[in-house]
Formats: sequence, C-alpha cells, structure tokens
Amino acid sequence: MARHAGKGGAHFGGSYSAVEILVALYGHSARYKASDPLWEDRDRILISKRHCVLALYPVLSEFGFFEKDKLNSFVDDDGLLASYPVNPSIGLEYSAGTLGMAPAVAIGRALAAKRDGRDFRVFVLVGDGECNEGSIWEAFMSAAQFKLNNLTLILDNNRLCYDGLTADVMGLGDLPHIMEGFGWQVDHVNGHDIGALCGALDSPALDRPQIVIADTLKGKGISFMEQQCQWHHGVITDEQYELAREEIMEGLKI
Repeated sequence: MARHAGKGGAHFGGSYSAVEILVALYGHSARYKASDPLWEDRDRILISKRHCVLALYPVLSEFGFFEKDKLNSFVDDDGLLASYPVNPSIGLEYSAGTLGMAPAVAIGRALAAKRDGRDFRVFVLVGDGECNEGSIWEAFMSAAQFKLNNLTLILDNNRLCYDGLTADVMGLGDLPHIMEGFGWQVDHVNGHDIGALCGALDSPALDRPQIVIADTLKGKGISFMEQQCQWHHGVITDEQYELAREEIMEGLKI
C-alpha cells in the first residue's frame, strides 16, 4: 500500500505499533457483522489515531469488510481507501480528522446505548501523542462521571510523536495512576501481545469506563523504522521495501 502511494508517502510508525491491537479487536473482542457494517447491535470501534490505516485497512479486509484486492487501490483518486478513514460502508465508524475528538464522540455513542437500552460496547483507539489535546482530558472526566462501563479506550502507548518523544513534547506522567484517580479501570499490557490484549478487552469494569494502556513500539518489526520519528510518515524506496519485507517474513517464522 505504501509503495502504491508513491511520493505521497504513508504513515508507517503508528500503523506498525497498532497492528496487534486491531487484530485483537476485530479478530476476537468486538461484535460485528462484516456483511452488514451498519448492523444496529454491532460494537462501535472508533479509530481516533488516524495515522494507522496501513494496519487498519488490511485488518478490515482480513475480517471480511471488503476484498483484499482493494488494498492495491490505496489513495487512488475516487478509490475506496483514502489516506484517512472516511467510509462507513467498509466498517469505519468515525471519519478521523482533527486528533483528539473521537473520545468525545465515543462517549456520545456509549451514552446513547445506555439511553436506548442497547448492550453494544464502544471501543476507541487513541495515540499517546494525541493526549496533548485538552478535549481528551475532558472526555476522560466525562466518561468517569457518567460511569460508562460500556466504553473501552485503548491507548497505543508507543511513546513517540511526530516531533520527538512524547515525554519531551508533552509528558503524560504516571498515566495508570492518573486514570485510576479519574475513576477508570486501568489495564496495562504489552500492546504486541495479542493474548494479553484480548484478556484485557474481554474484562471491562462493571461500574466504570476502562482504559487499556498498550505499551508498543512505533514501527515495530522493521529495524530501521522502530522508534524513529522520521518514519511517522515517509516514502519507502524499493531497497527499503525489500529489507522490510524480509524482516517481517523472518518475524513470522518465530
């Protein structure tokens, strides 16, 4: 997909940090019908950190939302797969634009479910750098105030922003302790361990919202991309592509 995007480049780092999170969601924990993306009883999955479509689109395809050959049309004019998610017909609940907004939308969905007596869950995937946004913290307070036990927020905690280390740009402090103080259930897991992710996602609180802090590596699995700011978004050469592919295939043998 990134090669097809050509000189326009693509978001590598945050996609590779989120792959296992997305697989755990779509492959195990979330309830949905790929053949009916707008099924009323589906769980809602909102992707707030929109810079992960290189992972999101293949996962959606893998679990039946559209044919895999559509991946070859990534960012084509008038194509199905835009650089940022915008299409509900392929299972996208949220049109990711400005960062920091999706948690508030997720709260609205969770409140609506309770008002209407529905039992669907609401999941929202957020990046740690995105937590610079004040609207995120307002959402944290609101969700706890409303005791939204049908809301699970997953934090892709890769510790790296576009401009550098998250701790240097705007540190989050002792986030597990902070979120417990806000009134959330906190689960802290290895974000590349699908079993640990599934275990956490399957164990929401009975009386409060849940946050799963998933420790990850930006660019996970490709040596020259791991924890490198310049691969937040980049253009991959043919030589780099072949090296990355070799490393990924070796990793699959483990």
